[in-house]
Amino acid sequence: MRIQHSGLGLRPRRGLRSLAVALTFGMALGSAPEVSADLGRAFSVDFTTPVNLSNDKGKARESRIDQEDMTRKRARGRKAKRMGSHIYAAWQDRNTANGKEDIYFRFSTDGGVTWNPAVDPLNPTLSVSPMNLSSDSSVSTEPRLDADGRGSVYIVWQDVTSGKVKFRRLLIAGSTAIPLAAHDLNQGPVAGTETLPDLVLDDKGRVHAAWVQGGVVYYSRSTDQGITFEQPVAVSGASTSTLEAEIAVDGKGRASLVWQDGAMVLYNRVVDGVPGATPIDIGMNAIADAGPTVAVGTGGQVHVTWIGTEPGATRTFYTQSRDGERFSEPLAMRPDTVRGLMGMGKADKARILAWGERGVALVWFEKVASGQTEIFVARSQNGGRSFEGTQVSASTASRPNSADPRMAVDQAGHVHVAWRQGNGSTVDDVMYARELPGRLEFSAPELLSCPDNTTTCPGVSSRLVSPKNDDPVPDVDVNGNVHIVYDSNEGGTKRGDIFFVRSRRVH
Repeated sequence: MRIQHSGLGLRPRRGLRSLAVALTFGMALGSAPEVSADLGRAFSVDFTTPVNLSNDKGKARESRIDQEDMTRKRARGRKAKRMGSHIYAAWQDRNTANGKEDIYFRFSTDGGVTWNPAVDPLNPTLSVSPMNLSSDSSVSTEPRLDADGRGSVYIVWQDVTSGKVKFRRLLIAGSTAIPLAAHDLNQGPVAGTETLPDLVLDDKGRVHAAWVQGGVVYYSRSTDQGITFEQPVAVSGASTSTLEAEIAVDGKGRASLVWQDGAMVLYNRVVDGVPGATPIDIGMNAIADAGPTVAVGTGGQVHVTWIGTEPGATRTFYTQSRDGERFSEPLAMRPDTVRGLMGMGKADKARILAWGERGVALVWFEKVASGQTEIFVARSQNGGRSFEGTQVSASTASRPNSADPRMAVDQAGHVHVAWRQGNGSTVDDVMYARELPGRLEFSAPELLSCPDNTTTCPGVSSRLVSPKNDDPVPDVDVNGNVHIVYDSNEGGTKRGDIFFVRSRRVH
């Protein structure tokens, strides 16, 4: 799951990017430090019981939700509250008619209280079927979406059967989503291949898309809200080891793209539809599935993170550029470089976001003891020149593995983190914590999913119980309301569903 938020875009497929009950976790395991007894005790968030968006019908996964990003919300002032109540969700699911994967869509215009097409919160089998955007005999996967402040939603996905990059624009009018544009973005598609597309809007509503085809990273944009797209341009050379590209845009509409080619992390900037002549090598130590991700600040600063190696360790690395041409020396996130960090040098699944001109945050998980991993956040308030770090999760003996974190940031610049935590086999809960005001410290972890309907979520429908969950994605609207979607896998039945939870109040 992923949210397009100030340039943040993260996926589980390359090793990553593909709440009703508050639960305070106890002491950590092994050599990890004990969690402070008063950590976040004065702060918690009430969340709703999970709502099943995917109809309880197939193997739903790879969900995405989106709202307007924080920059556009600030710019629109009084409209922000109204626009902030719109939530859009897209995911892939098995079409029961033909057994193929299709792309499905729902939206809410009241902050997730109700959904269109209508959802029955108690019995998802009675919900109206979601909107099927692909609806064909092809295998359609990996949706990505973004939205503007005028009711338009922009979605891209890959058609693996044909090798095409599919694009749709929808206009939300009351309780109806009206299709306005549909395109195949790539030329000369190769049947049976993945393109792994990404998509983001800039502040002027221009649509930017990127994908990989034949080992080459391509870029295309639309300057008329998706009605037409410019001719695709190559932003990389050809390579047999090129992995998917990630894209972010700054306030001037300049697109920053990062991707991995073997052990190299590469960057290119596209200005007015024209890419730089030669990609820039910004890292030479990437592990397989390093998952480089990119974010941009409002002043155009570029921030990149990935998982790389150094002697005897696997670390989260970070670099930044003020001009998109010269990058800083990569910084390894470890205890001797960032105050507040710990770990055994076995980091994984790093993600990044940026806000304003100086705010930067990285999140990842790392091994801290035998059989135990924890979530860490490193935050900078000076544009990436220095960081401080902290542990966010608090694993237990029965659930020692915290992994796959994702972030969002609110209007006040506080970071919100969601992740999965379990035993590595039968249980993976969805957890949440929020940065506390005034210091880099997080509230006590809260349980969002319902692993059972007896002790944890007494009395809820068995259709809302999900002992194994994955890919939680948080978002925070302009009023501070938290929205999270996540995937579930129901044990032996292998039923996959998309669940949504929202905050009710903070106290």
